[in-house]
Amino acid sequence: RSLPRYRQVGRLPYTRAVIDHDAGWVASAAGGRLVAEGRTPAGPARAVVDSREASEGDLFVGLRGCHADGGEFAAKALEQGAWGVLVSERHAEVASALGLGAVIAAADPLAALQSLALGWRRELGCQVAGITGSTGKTSTKDILAALLEPALSTHRNHENLNTEVGLPLSVLEAPGGTEALVLEMAMRGEGQI
Repeated sequence: RSLPRYRQVGRLPYTRAVIDHDAGWVASAAGGRLVAEGRTPAGPARAVVDSREASEGDLFVGLRGCHADGGEFAAKALEQGAWGVLVSERHAEVASALGLGAVIAAADPLAALQSLALGWRRELGCQVAGITGSTGKTSTKDILAALLEPALSTHRNHENLNTEVGLPLSVLEAPGGTEALVLEMAMRGEGQI
């Protein structure tokens, strides 16, 4: 019998999918279109936006940046063992032709990532504490989480992953059974919080 494979996600080892739903649920929660179901009925272990970090069990989200379109790296992420990819329509067909994992197409992958995190937060049904402000967010978040951890299964952002990209990634690392989320939120523009 083989031993369970531990994956390091931040500081916490996971032995199973964090999002314990199939590709259809993930696509629906993201507001995307399921192009290919993938090879496993289990959900992804976490979401990543850097294809170089994508590994077995990950959902790679191809975001469009100033200099590159992350969707162009979807095939690489799948070849590295990613559970699946969430990319623009333009990149979905190319990725699905590989037959290596789930492929979800969305008009706006960032909005889809945020919708998926919202869906997972609702699915968890846990209490949420949001920490924001001009200074001291990370320390306050860490102190509050440390106070809650003895009484509740608590998840928090790693470091200061608190932007419109980092916050959804942090929520998507929260395992089922989480009773409290302590989330640091930054604001770099109007309407972000």
